[in-house]
Amino acid sequence: MKHSQKIDVIQHALDNGINDHEYEVYELLQAPGFYERVQPYPCDILPQQFGYWFHTGPGLASNLTPTYAHKIYSTNEARILGTDGVVVYKGDWIDSMSLNYVAEDSVNVSLGRESTTFSIPASQRFLRGDYFLGFNSSHKNYAHWTTDQLPLLYYYKTKLMESGVRLLLPGNATSFLQQYVELLNIPKSVIDYIDDSVVAVQRLIYSSSFSFDSIPPSIIKLIDGFKKDCLPDLAKSKKGIFVSRKDTSVRTLLNEEAISKILSSEGFEVIVPGRMSVNDQISAFQSADCVIGTHGAALANLMFCRPETQVIELFPEYTVSPHFWMLASYFGLKYGAIFGTSFDQDVALTDQSGSWEGSFVINAETLKKSLRLLGRG
Repeated sequence: MKHSQKIDVIQHALDNGINDHEYEVYELLQAPGFYERVQPYPCDILPQQFGYWFHTGPGLASNLTPTYAHKIYSTNEARILGTDGVVVYKGDWIDSMSLNYVAEDSVNVSLGRESTTFSIPASQRFLRGDYFLGFNSSHKNYAHWTTDQLPLLYYYKTKLMESGVRLLLPGNATSFLQQYVELLNIPKSVIDYIDDSVVAVQRLIYSSSFSFDSIPPSIIKLIDGFKKDCLPDLAKSKKGIFVSRKDTSVRTLLNEEAISKILSSEGFEVIVPGRMSVNDQISAFQSADCVIGTHGAALANLMFCRPETQVIELFPEYTVSPHFWMLASYFGLKYGAIFGTSFDQDVALTDQSGSWEGSFVINAETLKKSLRLLGRG
């Protein structure tokens, strides 16, 4: 691919109002603020060592966490870097926040994390009219899709679709993305898919960047709207579910068979979300009265649980993060965590790739104690 144009990376440009003559705030949905997470169940003691995300994000040691501002922007004569969904402004620059989840070996954005410039090819497609960018570069991750991008599609459907604005989605859309589009009942006729090439857009409407570790309350309102308008109202059962990751090769719970036996004896159903349709995943979480599972994308389905549902998240020793504690707090769930033991992770404090996906075991007695704490053992 021939590189032809130099693009500047500006740190937090939109947050600081830099180059604001090239874009405008279409709608302010939420100002920045703080949110107090629920007090966790005392299931376990925090380990003294943590992996990459504990050091860089809001930790589990504090209930109070900052939340992002949430703005909808519009800009003219923008370009989009293919399926990474990075917005390039008319003045040949991008906001650093839009690179948050772009892989360093991406075919669209080839640069290191500390780069201040990079090159892109000329636009290969031009879209005339008004378009809404319905994704970012994390769209292949189920957790990021459901918490960061699904709410934006609901915003599009309720605020923009009827006015003739078209929707942009990635050409390499996952099966779960397509299933959520169907749940939203967004017609295929209003969607344009873009591939791994630079696409120019006459007028682009898009969301500010944020991550599901500190999602703004406005996102929760959109998720609540989606649940009310698009999902059936299922009654909560008296059954718990154990969320298994046996379909993956990372973050493996080495004694899962023993843990499954303990939970099955207490009436829990073992589910493997990676092998389930979106509808079946939603139904399982929506009807459960207790959810126990390893830290992973499937726990984003906690957003579908009913208030007061009990949650215990199982962490590998070096993968402690507050993402799903935040989600549980927003939706009125009762949250606790158990921290496992990992192996051969001497570089855990300095190398995310050497620790984040590590295998681990959960102490069976700690789990039994936690079940009694929840009134289930």
